[in-house]
Amino acid sequence: MQIENELLACDLKMVLGMVTPHFASGFAGGPDIVLPGSSSLESIAKNRSLMIKGIPGPGDIKENLVLSDVLEACKMAGTFYSLSFIPDGSEGIDSVFSGELEAVFRETVARYLQIHSPKVDRKSDVVVLAAGKILGMDLYHGVRVLSNAFGAVKRHRKPGISGVLSPILGKERSCHRDESQIQARKPCLTLPPRGT
Repeated sequence: MQIENELLACDLKMVLGMVTPHFASGFAGGPDIVLPGSSSLESIAKNRSLMIKGIPGPGDIKENLVLSDVLEACKMAGTFYSLSFIPDGSEGIDSVFSGELEAVFRETVARYLQIHSPKVDRKSDVVVLAAGKILGMDLYHGVRVLSNAFGAVKRHRKPGISGVLSPILGKERSCHRDESQIQARKPCLTLPPRGT
């Protein structure tokens, strides 16, 4: 694991963020400050390659290899204090949690699932979701709302046929990420696995 020297040198590490669904780790907003946020491209690639072994269901943080690796990276980087918000779906905040990073992350995810998991009485062939102002800023962020509705789409038995999920983006929003948005990575220190 390679983590930025600047982060490792900090006496106080604090994370301020909002928990939202994420395709790889189940949820973003907290532990991702270390991986991918402050890690080398090689460490990020190794982490994301864990998806080849399987992607857990939406919101599953118990059996998620990517998230387990991210949490391990956080432990290697030291103690973090976290202040985490849960959006209410109406441009406001539903809840705020604070404390040790992993405990706050797990508590925040549980609350997010409690308030944002839709009850589905009947599955549909097509589901269209409003991504809202925050996640609807572009397609990269807009796809994060899709995991909220995986359970609402019919799974067809015929090969090659599946339900369709589509996020609605704001009318001024873009699907394009400019390469200039990708920052150069800072120097990293390679950390040995914990316990060695």
